[in-house]
Amino acid sequence: MRYKGIAVVGPLPGEQQYQITFAAAIIGGTGDTAAARALVDFLRTPEATAVITSYGMQPARQ
Repeated sequence: MRYKGIAVVGPLPGEQQYQITFAAAIIGGTGDTAAARALVDFLRTPEATAVITSYGMQPARQ
């Protein structure tokens, strides 16, 4: 993670941490379905996965 002066040595044990799930979806009535699809598709790319991982999160499983 990117915080000056903080060293991450590993994850907390499962019972001591909270898992937060972020979701992406294309909902009915969206103004630009193609753009929404492009964003969801991008979030699955190796480039997006690298950024997500660099912030200490786990990317979605395919």
